[in-house]
Amino acid sequence: MWLLAVIVFFAAALLAHAITCRLPIPGNSVIRFLTVGSALGGGLIAVLLYRYGVSAQLLAGVMLYAFACELYIFLFTLAMSSVSANLLVNLATHDMTQAEVDRRYDSASMVSNRIERLIVTGLLKETGQVIRPTAKGLRLLSAFDALRRFFGHMNPGDSRQS
Repeated sequence: MWLLAVIVFFAAALLAHAITCRLPIPGNSVIRFLTVGSALGGGLIAVLLYRYGVSAQLLAGVMLYAFACELYIFLFTLAMSSVSANLLVNLATHDMTQAEVDRRYDSASMVSNRIERLIVTGLLKETGQVIRPTAKGLRLLSAFDALRRFFGHMNPGDSRQS
């Protein structure tokens, strides 16, 4: 029963995410999923607590739901930023010539598109010709740096071997 509850709540989270992504409201898709996924995760916890109390089923259900949500976020963000996935979607919706593909997927335009996304999400700001991280961007960089140190990974440009 606990496994069925996890499956139902996860499916509901996916459906709610699909609906919220189609609504004309500002915000990025990761935040939208975190919002609906957290709300439904809270509902799952309530159902499992009511049904099983504090138990192994509760722990297993919460952990499985969290794992499924994390996997989903990883997969849709990977597909969202993947050049290959983007190219396949574009080719599935309309034909493109080699010149159009070359122009659309030029490395300079891809970097420009990524910078634009970072500005829209509030991680970067552009002042004149200068691009700088915002306070939000610096907080994210601090978190990445802490995780990098925790897992023993090198900083970009660091010459030491791990």
